[in-house]
Amino acid sequence: MLQLDGTIVNVALPGLRTDLDLGISEASWVVNGFFLAFAGLLLPAGRLGDLLGHRRLFLWGVGLVGAASLLAGLAPNLPVLVAARALQGACAAVAGPAGLALLTREFTGPRRERAFSLYAVVTGLGAVSGMLLGALLTWLGDWRWTLLVNVPVALTVVLLGARTSAPLPRARTAAWPACPAPPWSSAR
Repeated sequence: MLQLDGTIVNVALPGLRTDLDLGISEASWVVNGFFLAFAGLLLPAGRLGDLLGHRRLFLWGVGLVGAASLLAGLAPNLPVLVAARALQGACAAVAGPAGLALLTREFTGPRRERAFSLYAVVTGLGAVSGMLLGALLTWLGDWRWTLLVNVPVALTVVLLGARTSAPLPRARTAAWPACPAPPWSSAR
């Protein structure tokens, strides 16, 4: 779902531009808003998972991606749509690293290798199928369905994840390491 979000709207941009009366540069923010928030928050969100717990952050991240998708799908104008897409990206940045950390902690040995192989395949297919699914949903309905498709998926993942996975103990992490003093300072 997280990889799908990056590409699913691309095919729907012509219909979105017509519906909201947007130019090309304005419509590009619908795609860019997601990627800017996602890329900018990926590393801090990974650390947040270390501090608050990966399972909790994964479930919250996926749930909020669903809520942001609902907001984006119902957006009446460009500012609301771009804000919702940025929120989608931010929440995807929270869920992504937490999901990978859960795989690392749940599986060991050959099972971990299989889990990461499956993850790589599903991630690749998600990115590629986004454009195909986006085209199909736009053809059957309109551009809003490319955003609303996440809502039932997120709801299912959160409900199943809350019921099936036991909370994992938080990883013991050291405090942020202190930066060494530069060689020219007197603190050395």
